[in-house]
Amino acid sequence: MEMIRLRRLAIFPRLGVDDHERLAVQRAEVDLTLWANLRRAADSDDLPQTVDYTRLYDLVQDVASRRPYHLVEALAETIVKEVIAHFPVVRVRARVRKIHLPFRANLQCIEVEFEERAPARGAKPAARRPKQAPKPS
Repeated sequence: MEMIRLRRLAIFPRLGVDDHERLAVQRAEVDLTLWANLRRAADSDDLPQTVDYTRLYDLVQDVASRRPYHLVEALAETIVKEVIAHFPVVRVRARVRKIHLPFRANLQCIEVEFEERAPARGAKPAARRPKQAPKPS
């Protein structure tokens, strides 16, 4: 399976647990890895046969700016799910880095990574099992 990688994509979400963190946008970075069948694109040299990087970039920017996020985890997961929903990929990994931290630390950034496989084309999503009540003792 072939891969497409976009590295250090700058995004500007409202991101943070505290209200003051979400008052203004912050610079963050995303690395994306997409697994897809790229053979037809390679053979045809035709843009519709591959993942359009401009559309992918625009989607990630939209996800980052569409709402405030408390957690980097929520942003990373949303990016992965949106990419799977909009592009013909087999698997997606998003690594999101929050660079400006709300506390003093000798730390360059924090980084969260989410990875998910796309459901097989035509397959129905697996139903979630309801949580079972604990058995009485």
